[in-house]
Amino acid sequence: MRFTVIFDNLAEEGFVPAWGLSVLVETAKGERVLFDGGSSCTLWHRNAQKLGLDLETFEHFFVSHFHWDHTALVTDAGFAARRKKHFLITDGFSPVLVRELAERGNRLSLVREPYRFSENLLSLGSMPATAGLSEHALLAFEGERYALVVGCSHPGILTLVRRAVKLTGRPPLLVIGGFHLFGEDELKTTLIAEEMLELGVELVAPCHCTGERGREIFESVFGKRFLDARAGTVIEV
Repeated sequence: MRFTVIFDNLAEEGFVPAWGLSVLVETAKGERVLFDGGSSCTLWHRNAQKLGLDLETFEHFFVSHFHWDHTALVTDAGFAARRKKHFLITDGFSPVLVRELAERGNRLSLVREPYRFSENLLSLGSMPATAGLSEHALLAFEGERYALVVGCSHPGILTLVRRAVKLTGRPPLLVIGGFHLFGEDELKTTLIAEEMLELGVELVAPCHCTGERGREIFESVFGKRFLDARAGTVIEV
C-alpha cells in the first residue's frame, strides 16, 4: 500500500504547507482513492503536480467530514465539472453542494454504516463529530493487513482505532492522518499514544491537527515505528 501526502500543515522541501489534509491512497491491486481535499485548490494542484499526480489519478473521493480544511477540492466547481468521481460523504454536507455534484454526473454515496466500496477499500462508517456533522475514516487492506486513514478524528482517535479493531478483529498496521490533539494536554496525549501502542497499532504517521507537540509525543512513544508524514511524503507499507 502506498500513501502520498499531497496537503498538510508541514511540507517536505519544495512543497507548500497549509492547514488541511489530503492523501492519495493506493492499494496493491491498483485501487486509488483520494482522502480529503485540503484547504486550497491552488496549493493542492501545485503539490500534486510536483508529485506527478493529476485529477485522473483516482476514481474515488473519500471526504472524511465537511470542514473547510478538507473540502477545497470538493467545492471547486471547475474540478467537479471536469472530472466525474465517486464521492463518499457523511451527514452534514451542504445539500446544495450534494445536488451540484450529482447534477454534474458524479456518483455519491452517503455513508452511515461500514461500507466496502472497492475490494480493498472500506469506510469505517459514520460517527458523530460535532453538532449536525459526522465523520468517517478509511480502511485500506492488503490481505490481512490494513491501514486506518483519519481526517480530523473529531470522534476521538482512540474511538476510531477501537472501532477499526472491533470491525476487523485485529489492529491496524498503520494509522495516518490528523489525530485532533493540537493544543491538547501533554499527559492526555501521552496516554492516548500509549493506549494505541497497547491496542497493537504497528506504525503511526500523525499529521495535520495532531499538532507539533503531539507528533513529538507519538514519536517518543512509538520510536522507530513513528513515521514523519507531511506534504510531499510517500509512505509504502
